[in-house]
Amino acid sequence: MRWVYRLALTLAVIAPLHAPAFAAEPEAPAVLIGATEAIRIAIQNRLSAKFTAGVSCPHCFETRSDEDRERYAERHRQVELAQARGGKRHIGS
Repeated sequence: MRWVYRLALTLAVIAPLHAPAFAAEPEAPAVLIGATEAIRIAIQNRLSAKFTAGVSCPHCFETRSDEDRERYAERHRQVELAQARGGKRHIGS
């Protein structure tokens, strides 16, 4: 009976790697994309000049004001400081 549990565990681990993902963009067509395509899109977003960790991404950059981005940058800085002090979770993160 143990081989059944091993098989079930193996399938549970492998299945998400091969299953397609839904497109996360609101205006994107309702089609499935593969994991490789999702990773490619994520890398492109991070390499964009409009990406700043914790502040903006290429999709929200145009909808946020400079004041918003300053506020997000300060919050991100505070979260990083809290993590550096002891790895504790920052309030609100």
